[in-house]
Amino acid sequence: MTVAVQGPAGSAWLDTLLHGPFDLLSHLIWIAENTLNANLFERCLELLLSIAYKREETLQQMLEAGIMLVIINALKACTHALQQDAALQPGAQEPPDSNDDTPGPAPSHAAALAALTICEVLAQDPDDPLFSSHCSTLCSLSTQMLALHDFLQRKANMQCVLVVLLACLDSSQWVPSIVTNAAALEAVLEVLKDDYGFEEEVEADRALQGQEAAWAVLAAVSNHLASRNAVFQVFSRLADSAEVLTDSSLAEVAPGSASYVWRTLLQALDGSSAVRDPDWQQAEARQQSKLSAFKVQLTEALRRAKQLM
Repeated sequence: MTVAVQGPAGSAWLDTLLHGPFDLLSHLIWIAENTLNANLFERCLELLLSIAYKREETLQQMLEAGIMLVIINALKACTHALQQDAALQPGAQEPPDSNDDTPGPAPSHAAALAALTICEVLAQDPDDPLFSSHCSTLCSLSTQMLALHDFLQRKANMQCVLVVLLACLDSSQWVPSIVTNAAALEAVLEVLKDDYGFEEEVEADRALQGQEAAWAVLAAVSNHLASRNAVFQVFSRLADSAEVLTDSSLAEVAPGSASYVWRTLLQALDGSSAVRDPDWQQAEARQQSKLSAFKVQLTEALRRAKQLM
């Protein structure tokens, strides 16, 4: 069915399947929610993703049929499995206990990627109550998965989709988590520079979309830092990536967002609008000099951007 829907006669297939006596969407989502067969679960999500891409009007039907519960449960199981993998590393701490029931077996990489991509498509209308009611949980799981990106199998595509998804969601629900999680911020920077540290490649269009989303995420982070609390560790981490952040070739992907990031970070570093956290006063001279150098790089990046206008 997935091959047929994706083929040249896909529209005709969908007309028959969606408008016939058999309620395809409800049955597919019911199977995905209840099956214990990992392969069947993966096939259901792949078909649902193909339908979502092919027919935008089916998205509301998917939400009404309960697709978000299927996606949330799949991401919970995936996150739990990643936490267990991380806990097996030498010197790792035990993963935090959860009040939720232990999720089922982790979905395959393809199934988890399909679930996230369906969610990305659904996020085109983030204000729909059937979607927004799950937004907080979705933001939390996405941030946790980004923080565990070193343990994602064939992680590049998944990492890219996670950043794109966050950029579609209400930033107030995920920015505080990104700001306090160095690993998640590192994952965003990897997507920005399109360098995931291993052999897998991301399709060019998806990589470009990921870079645009990474700039949007960094814009939300910089705004949070400037308007609320300037966290020294975050600025120190951003300063370590100054060459990436001020790279004019990367900024060409989203020049408006890039300029906003540079300008807002400068405002926060100048202390004109941000409250400094206690670590600012305790920082070593070497780290303070690193931040001073960061300010120079940001100023130079803004100067170059103005020349190109």
